[in-house]
Amino acid sequence: MVKKKVKCHGKEINGFTDLEEANSSSKYMETQFKKEFYVYFCDDCKLYHISPKDRQTRMFKSECLDSSGKPKQSYLTEQEANMRKDIIFKEKGIKLFSYKCDKCNYFHLTHKDFTELMQVNN
Repeated sequence: MVKKKVKCHGKEINGFTDLEEANSSSKYMETQFKKEFYVYFCDDCKLYHISPKDRQTRMFKSECLDSSGKPKQSYLTEQEANMRKDIIFKEKGIKLFSYKCDKCNYFHLTHKDFTELMQVNN
């Protein structure tokens, strides 16, 4: 099957097994919705997904682990981390903070406001 509904990213979305089919669907969506879309490969479900280009950020799983032992999402720049943080707040109402990791030198998101912690310690 080329296109199928999958549970990924916490919701049911379309996944494509074939990159060519995903690209074709992306082009169709661009004509229908009059905006740009981005095709990406998902490391979680091993399928291709389509996302509006204005909400796409480059991220990858780093060697850093979260409190439950899963790899953290990492961002190459603070700008990309902040863009994802703003998208999450707009879509889910969850307030997050970005920080540069001393271990991997990439940026992660957290629920903790380190600026408040630093002010308390000074």
